[in-house]
Amino acid sequence: SNDINDLKYTVNDVKRFYDVLIDPEFCKVSQDKVYLMINGSQGDSLPTHTNVLFRLGNLGSRIKPEDTFIFYFSGHGMVREGKQYLLCINSDPRSLDTLEASAVPLEKIQSRLREINAHEIFIIVDACRNDPTSGKGDADNELTDEFARGLRIKPKRQADGMPGFTATLFASSLGERAYEWSEKESGVFSFYLVEGIKGKAMDTGRKIKFAGWRTIL
Repeated sequence: SNDINDLKYTVNDVKRFYDVLIDPEFCKVSQDKVYLMINGSQGDSLPTHTNVLFRLGNLGSRIKPEDTFIFYFSGHGMVREGKQYLLCINSDPRSLDTLEASAVPLEKIQSRLREINAHEIFIIVDACRNDPTSGKGDADNELTDEFARGLRIKPKRQADGMPGFTATLFASSLGERAYEWSEKESGVFSFYLVEGIKGKAMDTGRKIKFAGWRTIL
């Protein structure tokens, strides 16, 4: 057994985000450009640690400078002995050895994301962070600065000399924890994220802007 709190609605979160991306009324992304990796998927789409790394590496070689890239994760994050990980369907956190052999280190995610040449990169993480060696109190699910830094990347300078744009959104602020919402069968952050994309975050010009100045959808 392991001491990780069960997350009930991560698959719902991912499905809802996927649905709004491909919805012709909202994001209008072509379905063949969105890769859905959830429990029950087959082949390369099953979210094992090796499949996640394979998919990111594969996309890094295919994405063009004019593209926008979005990485969305809903699930468990973990900090163990100063190293940060995203847990996959096959991750085994019983010991540091099993964790390192079956989870995705944030440094690997960061490395793969740096290889992506898109002019806009958005990283969205709805994760519950847990160090099982520190007990089950609320504090061990807080977002730490070390975890947050592991998913931040610097924008690349484009061919025209202008810097690219990157943004990382977390489900909570530093020192706070993420929550699930049983009434909505969703993570709280993911629920409002999708609601915002559907229109509740639009300004008077019917656009959704990041930091008040850059249109992201």
